[in-house]
Amino acid sequence: MNELKQHALLLSVVALLVIIKFIYLPISDWQSALYMEIQQQQKKLSQVGVVLSENDELLSQKVKLTQALTVAEQVFFPYQVEADFQLKQQIMLEKILEQHKLKLTRFGWKNSRNLPALSVTHYQLQVFLSGNTLNFIKLMAALELQSPYIEVGDFILKVQRQKAQDLGQVSGNLTLHLYANNKIDR
Repeated sequence: MNELKQHALLLSVVALLVIIKFIYLPISDWQSALYMEIQQQQKKLSQVGVVLSENDELLSQKVKLTQALTVAEQVFFPYQVEADFQLKQQIMLEKILEQHKLKLTRFGWKNSRNLPALSVTHYQLQVFLSGNTLNFIKLMAALELQSPYIEVGDFILKVQRQKAQDLGQVSGNLTLHLYANNKIDR
């Protein structure tokens, strides 16, 4: 017991170091980890706050993108197998020519071309027709209003038998360009 009294100062230092090592340092480390976690949570919370504050802007941009997508969808035909697409377009074109009282003399598809940047296929068709010039003008207007869009690439026409009150007869060919989506889901 005397020895303990002689080394009391050293024992109290050892006890203090043990308390520091096994009680104070773990509590300090736990508090530091908790503080860091709270800091990370506050940072995330501030980022969420920024996103929520920009919510109105994001919604307006979403509306603009939806409108742009709607316009783009009016330009492109929906995805179809190539043979089905070409047959449907030929039938549609024959109906339009019949409505405008124009005679289809020849019809031919050119090679289709894949446009990977737009994820669409470009189809070209050559249409040879004849009929009244006024009806041809009405056909051109109808093609311009067509949705999905049909582009008239070029046309070669021969107009004959024009009179003062009549625009005469037309014969010639048109090259039409159509664009169809490559995928079912766009």
